[in-house]
Amino acid sequence: MSQEISELIQILKSDPGTRIFGDDPIESAIAKFKKFGTSAVKPLLNAMKECEGHPLASIIQALGKTGDASVVENILPYLHHDVDRVRYETAEALGKVGDEKVIGPLIDALQDEVGLVRSYSATALGKIGHKDAVDPLLEMVKNEDYEICAAIEALGEIGDIRAIDELVNVAINNGHEDNRAKAITAIEKIDESALKRVEKGIEDKKIPILSGETHLYDAIHSGTRYTDENPIRMKDSDAIVYLQTNTYRDNYDCWILSIPTGSPVREHRTFVLDSEKNPDDVVTKLLQEAPKWCLGTIPEGKLFKLMKSEWVFDYNNPIIIGGVAYVYYDDYHKEWYLRIGVSKEGEKSIELAKIAPIDENIDKAVLDTIAGVGLSMT
Repeated sequence: MSQEISELIQILKSDPGTRIFGDDPIESAIAKFKKFGTSAVKPLLNAMKECEGHPLASIIQALGKTGDASVVENILPYLHHDVDRVRYETAEALGKVGDEKVIGPLIDALQDEVGLVRSYSATALGKIGHKDAVDPLLEMVKNEDYEICAAIEALGEIGDIRAIDELVNVAINNGHEDNRAKAITAIEKIDESALKRVEKGIEDKKIPILSGETHLYDAIHSGTRYTDENPIRMKDSDAIVYLQTNTYRDNYDCWILSIPTGSPVREHRTFVLDSEKNPDDVVTKLLQEAPKWCLGTIPEGKLFKLMKSEWVFDYNNPIIIGGVAYVYYDDYHKEWYLRIGVSKEGEKSIELAKIAPIDENIDKAVLDTIAGVGLSMT
């Protein structure tokens, strides 16, 4: 066993700081120290004295894998090491082998200038589970932008009721979907009944859309950054409105209305809204009309009527047919196209004018073409 431990330590000493996708030799060597437990501690501590940088960080990782609490005094000072990775690997190791005496140093590490150190320290505090960490973790949740996921999860692991109010706030108002989801998971662990507050808060945030009102205009100009992860949600509709930045639409920021179609071939249809005008009227009309733009599989002439109507059916707002295809107008080429979802991997695109004349018979021609590729139009 000692020979195998020595060989593994030599591998850790050669850590270049990069990883190979898949079976990485450094990560594989670190994982093996779990089976050695206490017997690997002394040779690892001896090797730690000889190493710096990435090799040192890997040896600290391996010490954490042993699960031996006796290493705490040896690795604790490395929370203040100059190398970022040494600090966050130390935090992770302390979470695996530490006890109450490392709570204070880990709480201090929540103020580290490097995000990964803060994140690993939060995770470690969650694993140890001491309630003294609750208030510092709550401060992290309130003030962090990108590392709060670890703090949220840690609060869920600790399970202290003091965290509920802030977790409910995150679940309702945070701008990142992943943070909101993790907050809900944490709430479930602490007090599942608080989820009713989350549901009510989300419902209360929804905007009523009524023709002639200015609800959407007020929301758009409120100063809140509504993204596709944190959109404006509407009462009585699954449609959402959000700001899309630096888009392919002439490289400018624009407000997007997204309406679910209920069709697997195109799950949403989207429209650009004029943010300088009250959009409630146009949104109300679009919500009323959009269901009519998903056609069945009977040639009733509806396709031709829509193609000749006032509505613009471009790629972002197509006419959907039978759940397997859609028709849209390409303004660049000045042509109508049929796209058929022939497989999960791709679509078949056909210029409509090559199928048949664009007249009242186009409905049947399109349905025949879809059937010709062997698809069931249900």
